[in-house]
Amino acid sequence: MLITVIVTNYNRQMEVRRALLSVLCQSYEPLQVIVVEDGSNSRVQEWVHSPGVEGKVEYIRHDSNRGLAAARNTGLKHARGEWIAYLDDDDHWKPEMLSSLWDLVQQGVNERLGVVYCGVEVRDPVTHGVVSILMPEINGGIKSEFIRRGLSTRSSSSLFAQRALRAVGGFDETVASSVDHDIWMTLADHGYHTLGLDQPLTISYASRHGKMTTDVPSRIAGVRGFTNKWEPTFKEWLGDSEGTKYARAYYARVIGLLAIDNIANGKVVDGALALRTVIAYSGALVGLRYMVPFLARVGIRNILPRRVLTIFRGVNKT
Repeated sequence: MLITVIVTNYNRQMEVRRALLSVLCQSYEPLQVIVVEDGSNSRVQEWVHSPGVEGKVEYIRHDSNRGLAAARNTGLKHARGEWIAYLDDDDHWKPEMLSSLWDLVQQGVNERLGVVYCGVEVRDPVTHGVVSILMPEINGGIKSEFIRRGLSTRSSSSLFAQRALRAVGGFDETVASSVDHDIWMTLADHGYHTLGLDQPLTISYASRHGKMTTDVPSRIAGVRGFTNKWEPTFKEWLGDSEGTKYARAYYARVIGLLAIDNIANGKVVDGALALRTVIAYSGALVGLRYMVPFLARVGIRNILPRRVLTIFRGVNKT
């Protein structure tokens, strides 16, 4: 059994090269590496044909921007590996990422194992210091774990069984946002299981100057599309009241963070728009409950001098 890596890219010239280099430096050599450029012109096609890279990466391009789900499905159509690892263009992997997840697959092989995943190390985009570490939170049946504690996914950290992705029809291209949560919900709905590895082998970057890949109204519409799609399932699994509460809380977390991130980066109009939709959809109390921790974290990160933060993190580690 072998692995195909699929890197999706939209308009990130330097970041996508970093992502691909982290794939090419893996201790476990994948069967196939594919980069799907989703209607942008990052010049990555020239790079994959450069000396030292030529022949190691397959390049596929969409003529127009079709979204993350469509880019992942295009990669899936061309994948030859029995397991699929997706990597976003602004993330990258530590060298032992694939080998460690492959070892996990071999420990837990069964017909219902649909995905394994690891932790994520979140770094500051300026200092590259570690901001936080997010570890896997669910193991076993994804549906039962969702009912017990809610759904938690980690971007660019998952290794999917190709048979599972094909069995559920791949990624839903009508879902514009929350694509990772959507595929995990789909796998849960089809009875698949997961295993988590308590090692932070994916590296991501905290937003300091805005990491949004789309405009705020589109992001709002995309998250509403996700909650509208899955709220009936939330109610079926959790009960009417708890299912509604979960949908509202999910929206408040995602769009609340979007609001805070935009305000912190000077985009007050966009931030206010996002904040208004949180209050309108989730309610003021729910919105505040999930936004205050994010607000405190963003405020500290942007107000305190970086030197102070570095010292503080060093003290915390001792």
